[in-house]
Amino acid sequence: MRSNLSANGGTTIGGRPLKTIVSRAAAAVYVGVLAVVVIWLIINGPVMREAAERQRTDLIDQENTLFCEKFGMARGTDNFAKCAVYLDDIRKRQTDRLNADSIL
Repeated sequence: MRSNLSANGGTTIGGRPLKTIVSRAAAAVYVGVLAVVVIWLIINGPVMREAAERQRTDLIDQENTLFCEKFGMARGTDNFAKCAVYLDDIRKRQTDRLNADSIL
C-alpha cells in the first residue's frame, strides 16, 4: 500500500481517503467485538441463567425457613410446608401487583 497526499490535501492509501479506511476499520472491530460477545452469551447464557435460578431458589428457601421457624413451624413438618405454600402465594400476588402497576 502506498500513502500519498491527494490534490485536496488529504492523505490517501491505495487511492482511498485515510478517514474512510480508519472508519471502516473501526466499524469492523466493533462488529467483531459484538460478534464475540453474542457468541459468548449464546454459549454461557443457559449456565448463567441456571445459576441465577438456583441462587433465587436458595434465597427463597432461606426466607421461608427464617419466617416459618420464627413462628414455631419447624422445617420438615406439615405446618412448615403449609407456611411455605402461603409465602409462595404471597410472593405470586406481590409479583402480579407489581406487573399490573408496571408501565411496560
